[in-house]
Amino acid sequence: MVAESYDEWDEYAEFWQEEEPSPSRFDVVQRVFAWVSAAAKGLLDVRFKRIATKDLLPIVYVVALFVAVVIPIALTVVAFQSSAAAGVIALVLAPVIALTLAATVRLVFELILSMARLAGKVVFLTEIASDIHKSMEELSEPMQQVSADLRSVQFWRFKDRRQAVAQRAARR
Repeated sequence: MVAESYDEWDEYAEFWQEEEPSPSRFDVVQRVFAWVSAAAKGLLDVRFKRIATKDLLPIVYVVALFVAVVIPIALTVVAFQSSAAAGVIALVLAPVIALTLAATVRLVFELILSMARLAGKVVFLTEIASDIHKSMEELSEPMQQVSADLRSVQFWRFKDRRQAVAQRAARR
């Protein structure tokens, strides 16, 4: 039983590949430029014809991680200004807060990315359903004709069978 197609595993393909030689600086610059241009195109698409989630999410994620680190540091500084005991408590809790915020940000962004991927698959399935509906409409009229023909054939067979039963009863 084949449960999933190969396309669903594409996101994990990088883990199965052998190590590639490190890219040259030109390749890295080219990739960064391609990513920046894709993100800029996504930002400047005011008609929302292009899905920019995959391009913009890394930028927002880095900013959110920065904020997740800065918030506990700022809270620790404010706590130390208030009192030394509050500062020590904040210093102990700061890594926990930072990790909790970072994990929450990561989970939310993975949820957003999963929803974007799901939306793409729903569009694909809608197109397939539309194609199936069109094909079924094209088959509808010939199937109705075959159904009508089949009913007439069965009607005559039933009528012949009824006559045969009546003839057997008459012979007895």
